[in-house]
Parts: sequence; structure tokens; C-alpha cells
Amino acid sequence: AGVPDEELGAALPNVMGTLTGKRVLLPCADIAPSTLTAALQAAGAIVDRVTAYRTISSPAAAELAAALRSGTIDAIVLASGSAARQIPALLPPQTQCPPLVCIGPSTAAVCTELGLPVAAIATSPNDDALLAALERVFLGQDVQPVSGF
Repeated sequence: AGVPDEELGAALPNVMGTLTGKRVLLPCADIAPSTLTAALQAAGAIVDRVTAYRTISSPAAAELAAALRSGTIDAIVLASGSAARQIPALLPPQTQCPPLVCIGPSTAAVCTELGLPVAAIATSPNDDALLAALERVFLGQDVQPVSGF
């Protein structure tokens, strides 16, 4: 076993060794994609996928929508696809979306599916890389740098 070259859950079975017949408990969100489940099963694992938590909309959604409408938000940092899925409902009609900075390619892909423009993608899924991506946006530098994923 080791650490995958890609920092994506679906890459995990590639470094886990022999999984044939092994039973794996996979706690995840109610809206988690099935990519890791499928990858584990393809590697021969018996997967018990359980919903460990549910994703809900923020009770502060009205406040966020008002801030977006007023133009007081300079950028939005997204650390998950589920967070990205909330953005369209928060954007009032005829409101331009502030620049979106994504933690990684999976989150950016959700934005693209939703028709949301991604300004930058962190080169690694951590706070420092997110801050660097946000800084690039504010400095008007590159858009969507090639990441290390």
C-alpha cells in the first residue's frame, strides 16, 4: 500500500494492494459520486457504502444571495462539488458570478457542468494552495493553472 500519485479518491485502489474479496466500509456523503465505490469494486473489494452525513443548504443562504446581489463578494472559494452546486441557487438573476477558486479538478468539473466559470484551481488540495490560487486571481494572473493532480 502507498499514496496515490493523484490526490483523488478514485485513485486510492491503485495503491492499496490486493483487494479481491476484502470487505471495505466506505462512509460518505449522501451526494458523493460513486467513483470510489466503483474503483474499489473493480479492484475486487466488497464495498459497504453507507451515508455518514447529509449535505444541506446553509441557513444563511439568503444573506449570501444578498451579498452576491450587492457585489460585496470579490471571490468564492469552493472546497467541494457540493458547495459548487449551491452557487446557482444563490446567484440572483442577472448577477455576475464572482471569480471561483476551486480546491481541485473534481470541484472545477462540477462548476463546468453547472456552467460556472472557474477562475483558478489550487495546485494541491490544501489551504496554502487555495490561498495561492486566490492570490493569483486577485493579482489578475493565470487562470486555471495546470495542477499536480
